[in-house]
Amino acid sequence: MRSFILGLCTLISASAEEMIDLVQYGQEVFHTVGCAECHSESKDDASIKTGPGLYSLLQKKARDREVLAGGEQHRQTIKADYKYFQQSLRSPNADLAIAETGPQEGKPYLPVMPPYNKDFLSDFKLKAIYQYLLTLNEEGQRGPAKVMVADKSGPSLTNVLDDPFEVLVTDRTRIYRTRLKNQSARAVYVGNPQGLNYAFDPISLSIERLWWGGFLNIAGSLDGRGQKPSRLGHNALEVTLDAPLLAPLHPTTGEPIDLSFKSPRMKDFATIAKNLHGDTDFSTQLASAGGSFLGYEHSETPKFHFQVGPNTFQLQLTVSSSGEAKALLSGKLVEPQ
Repeated sequence: MRSFILGLCTLISASAEEMIDLVQYGQEVFHTVGCAECHSESKDDASIKTGPGLYSLLQKKARDREVLAGGEQHRQTIKADYKYFQQSLRSPNADLAIAETGPQEGKPYLPVMPPYNKDFLSDFKLKAIYQYLLTLNEEGQRGPAKVMVADKSGPSLTNVLDDPFEVLVTDRTRIYRTRLKNQSARAVYVGNPQGLNYAFDPISLSIERLWWGGFLNIAGSLDGRGQKPSRLGHNALEVTLDAPLLAPLHPTTGEPIDLSFKSPRMKDFATIAKNLHGDTDFSTQLASAGGSFLGYEHSETPKFHFQVGPNTFQLQLTVSSSGEAKALLSGKLVEPQ
């Protein structure tokens, strides 16, 4: 049995505010809340929907739109701008859209759309959907394909304890399984009472992420119907890592172990397609993988067990009360590693 100790003397946190593509997020929200069930998105969609088609409805330069004013029951022409869009979701029966095409052309749509209040659909989500709908246009009236802004997709709270999606760490170590961006479904997340958290991913047999502060926020996994990843917890500051900590190398090729054929990283569609349609059988990949994950011990200082060739290892990350972190790699060597 040999032991190897790595002291992490200096941990440098990256405090840059996380950014999000408002257009992409708006498309995700649009489908998550079910808008596509009643509204078409494509130019020549001939399907019968209960609501108006959204292609070219909202444009960079707002166009005229005929509606039936709900309170007065008379037709009028208004600008299809953000104010109109916002009212259409908050108070959809105030002004009923008049069908512009199809068998119901010239007639108002039925008042069947439910109102979406801020508790269900925040102003940030509304702006995201609007930016996405602006892209559904011909060239010249089409909005920008990407709009990068500070990520405010989560709840705006003055007290993190009020957030039902926040996974808190108090007086004991917490171990959690969810999906984070760029991690596999097999990743294990460990939250320490001292405030330093980390992710061990079995597809690389190593610690891939470190961060201070909030542990995890699982809003994406629950509120987004599994279409979006969870994220780091409230006010988390991620530590800059040049590479995974103590990542083992393949005993034959010398390259880092890669077990993504078992469980690809989230939205790694290239690997997913390769696994589904590739020529290499799973058993062949398994035999040539060079390593395997053997499981972990659930304790105040979790220990992760894995094998590389004939060698077996255990990896632990300890954090002192002063915040000093040490990675301890111990193992049994049958051949040089």
